[in-house]
This record gives sequence, C-alpha cells and structure tokens, in this order.
Amino acid sequence: MEIESEVLDNGILLISLDGRMNLKDIQEFEQSLRALVKGHRAVIIDLSGLDYLYSMGLRSLIKCAQMVQLKCGRLVLMAPSKEVLAVLTASGASTLMPICRNRAEAIAAVHS
Repeated sequence: MEIESEVLDNGILLISLDGRMNLKDIQEFEQSLRALVKGHRAVIIDLSGLDYLYSMGLRSLIKCAQMVQLKCGRLVLMAPSKEVLAVLTASGASTLMPICRNRAEAIAAVHS
C-alpha cells in the first residue's frame, strides 16, 4: 500500500491511501499514519484508492482519529469504496470519523 500526504492551502493535512492493505505491513502502516497526523488538527484521509480495509487497519485509523481529537481537532474519511464503507459502518467507526463523499464535503466537515 502507498501512503501519500500533502498539506492543503487551508492547513488541512490530506493523506491518500492507495492499494491493498497487507496484514504483514500493518505495524509500519500505523507508525507512518501516526507520524503524519502527529502535528495536525485537521486531517482528511482519502480512501478512494483503498481496495480493502482489514480490522487492524481500521484500528489504526481509529487511533489516529483519537490522537487528532486529543488536540481538539478532527479527522474525516473521504470517498471509501462500497466495501470499505460497509466495514466502517458495520464497525461503528463512522460515529468517530465522519465519512464524506468528496473533497469539498471533507473540507467542510473537518472545519465543523
């Protein structure tokens, strides 16, 4: 899986996940994700390129959302596939991390 990040003009950290989350690489994934969100209070994670979300990957996303919330910030998820959305909804994670369909919606949600 590839992880790319950029800081948008309005200071929002945008993280894009692409590929398939591999269970053997989950620890590295979590460390990378946590390092990226560490200094930010407004984070959007683009899931449009993610093929599948394992439970350990979900755990990593939740931990990052909690890190951001401790700084009075907000982490939102953007554009998950139908399969990934089903995992997020069934797990209840969507109550902790708002799910948005597109970038404009995600930017509005991260600032609300």
